[in-house]
Amino acid sequence: MNISKKTIEYNQNKKGGNNLIKIYLYLILFSIYLTPSLKFPGFPAIRIEEVLIILLILNLSVSILKNRPVKISWGSRQNLLLGFFFVVAVSIFNGTIKGYDTSVFDFNEFIKILKYLLIYTISVSVLHLNEDFEYEVKKITDLIFRLSIVLFLIVIQQYFNLLNLNPYYVPFIAPTHFETLVGGYPSPRPVGMIGNPNLLGFLFAITALLAIFQIISKKVNIKYVVILFMNILGMFLTLSRTSLVSFIVGSIIIILTNINLRNIAIFNLRKLYRLLILWLISISVIIYVWNNTSFIEEIFWRFESLNNLANDESWQARLLHWQENITLFKENPILGVGPLSRANLQFAADNEWLLLLRSFGIIGMIYFFLMFLVPYFNNNGKHYKVLSRSILIASSVYMIPAAVYNSLILMPLILIILSISDKPGKTINFKR
Repeated sequence: MNISKKTIEYNQNKKGGNNLIKIYLYLILFSIYLTPSLKFPGFPAIRIEEVLIILLILNLSVSILKNRPVKISWGSRQNLLLGFFFVVAVSIFNGTIKGYDTSVFDFNEFIKILKYLLIYTISVSVLHLNEDFEYEVKKITDLIFRLSIVLFLIVIQQYFNLLNLNPYYVPFIAPTHFETLVGGYPSPRPVGMIGNPNLLGFLFAITALLAIFQIISKKVNIKYVVILFMNILGMFLTLSRTSLVSFIVGSIIIILTNINLRNIAIFNLRKLYRLLILWLISISVIIYVWNNTSFIEEIFWRFESLNNLANDESWQARLLHWQENITLFKENPILGVGPLSRANLQFAADNEWLLLLRSFGIIGMIYFFLMFLVPYFNNNGKHYKVLSRSILIASSVYMIPAAVYNSLILMPLILIILSISDKPGKTINFKR
């Protein structure tokens, strides 16, 4: 059989574009967990994954010019994200004609949506355009777990200020949150490489939920159990109460929808023995720490206020801040007034649901729900639907006092995880 040199070169390169996309997906995950935002005076912060997206587009363009086909998967979530451009544009226009302080910086909202759209497309293409879907899922989840281990070690270094390194780099990462990590503050709040202890706490919470899903729905592996404990401890060290509540809610969702007699029956004695030993060691460590150190008091003092929110200053301040956004919503309930990113508002929103409601109105909120519910109900099967349900509900809880959609770190990670359960869309081929 005669095979032309051109055919051989084509067969060698036909997956080159998609392999390149896979590499960039891994780099994006690395950036989410382990790189800080780059801040320049007078400009919005830049994330490394945004630079990676630009480089990927340039690389794929070169591949197409060299006759190396590039394939992407395109489904309902991408269509809905594209539609959200129109929702944002209408809200900004409405805010402008009503005389609110809209500005050119409100158009950063379009850049944000574009970033989310591209990262999701990268992830869903890697997962659904390769021959072994489960293998790709395992590669992604294992990478997330490895990155979380490195992040946990960074958090331990920051919490105890090992080698007195904090003053040298933490102020660059967290200009407004570094005070608790330098100068012997009694209750330090690590920021990792993210720069915000609350965002870091929920990042650990998401990873812990992923570990619980692996343990319960797939296999009891000592590695995943250890990773679970590391992420839970990392979450506690951030002293993020919202992350803790969101994690508990997400955990309950996974456990109640996965544990049944059939699943328990397949646990063999060896796996149960490993779990028993691990739990005994964990309980022993907790008892020792509780009775012989002040570590528990240093960690849990902040969480005790959850029992008395009526007198908690942080919670009461949030309630006060909500009123400003409630007033803006009442004035423009249907279309909203846009992000108002440079408006002279008295307080931060401190509730992303209210922020979205006053920004995009009732119509925008309905569309926002559709962006997540339509792909969820039209998903890739019941197995990973549990994971998506847990992540979505935990994120909904977290959004009450904090931000997920407007976080350039959390939202891309959540979209990557959601792409695991989303139903594959049509395949689009790019070639010269």
